Amino acid sequence: MSGTVTGLSGTSLVLQLSTGATYEVAADGEFTFPEEIAEGTTYEITVANHPVGDDQNQICVVENGTGTVTDAVVNISVTCIDSQQVGGTVTGLADGVVLVLQNNGADSLTITANGAFDFATEVAEDADYLVTVATQPTTPNQVCTVVNATGTVAEDTPITDIAVTCVNSYTVGGTVSGLVGSGLILQNNATNDIAITEDGNFTFNTALVDADSYEVTIATSPTTPTQTCIVTNGSGVISSTDITEVSVVCTINKYSFGGEVNNLVGSGLVLQNNAGDDLAIAADGSFTFATTIDDLSTYAITVAAQPITPR
Repeated sequence: MSGTVTGLSGTSLVLQLSTGATYEVAADGEFTFPEEIAEGTTYEITVANHPVGDDQNQICVVENGTGTVTDAVVNISVTCIDSQQVGGTVTGLADGVVLVLQNNGADSLTITANGAFDFATEVAEDADYLVTVATQPTTPNQVCTVVNATGTVAEDTPITDIAVTCVNSYTVGGTVSGLVGSGLILQNNATNDIAITEDGNFTFNTALVDADSYEVTIATSPTTPTQTCIVTNGSGVISSTDITEVSVVCTINKYSFGGEVNNLVGSGLVLQNNAGDDLAIAADGSFTFATTIDDLSTYAITVAAQPITPR
């Protein structure tokens, strides 16, 4: 199993087979793994160690590095490119908390103090980088934002201007009561949906910082039975404290019901619903019971007193 290395200028380039065997390449040109692999065996070649130099490190990329042995494998290509460090500065991080950054969705870097940082894995020149916050600090809660987070590594130019700024953050939440239906969804600032399934405390996942405004609204009302939920203390401005006093009170929707009476000539007709809520009917026309009933409740309208005079 062999191939070719090009662009190598550093030392200590180490390739590794999926069997665990390693091979150090010292210079450009052809290389051959001393370990043979039986036909029909799958293989993968990766870079176990990228080249380092006195003034310049490199990143090497393997092409045609995976497959199944059917004959002699001779087309493996390893290309080495000069690489640069990617880093910057963290400010505002509270004492004793942990911030985790990532570059290009990997290469996690744990930061516990303000100051300069560099990712362990360099990025090849002419390649892109994207620095994100993988884990925000907690205890106290903070929100860290990244400026100059993305770009392309230029030749002979390490990235040093990434700025991560952390500020204390605060949660927004409160209490739900009266919920008996399903499907209640709350929102804060028209986003950050939170599904509520029972009475009790709630807290939105997305934290806010000082001077941010908040507005808690009902995105979806409960059904089965249908309910109307009212939010109080639902809006304001963050002022160095968590918001805990938002109140969401849900009540079951009530509905009136009735019908129509025809051909009534006597007096004394009395209707009832569910053996109560007496309703005296004096003439033909529409009628509506005074008492409303909850959504999904049963009703049974009966004649409590028949009309008389005449019979």
